[in-house]
Amino acid sequence: TVEDSLTKRYGRQLNRCLRRRDADAVHDLRVESRKLLTWLNLFRAIGLGKAVRPARRQVRRLLHELAPLRDAQVVQECLNEVPKSLRTDAKSLRRRLSGDSRKLEERVRRR
Repeated sequence: TVEDSLTKRYGRQLNRCLRRRDADAVHDLRVESRKLLTWLNLFRAIGLGKAVRPARRQVRRLLHELAPLRDAQVVQECLNEVPKSLRTDAKSLRRRLSGDSRKLEERVRRR
């Protein structure tokens, strides 16, 4: 069924994200979250609102938590491309982003 396929894909992506903790895994989980939300909204529109509300709420919350993590990861990737002459200046920002990413990962993990 559609529901089984959606939840299996979402579950696989969630496990991959928790295991790998890299920018690609977070991005892919955000994409799967949006797809799942689209289907849940469709189910709600055809009258299954009460049945999908808890799942929809959880997916929305997780998607909300993933956004700042993904943003921090993108900035870290950009910092990796900074010219060598500026890397010393970017060091403190990189350290702060690394700490922020760890905190955000923990929040996502708890969610």
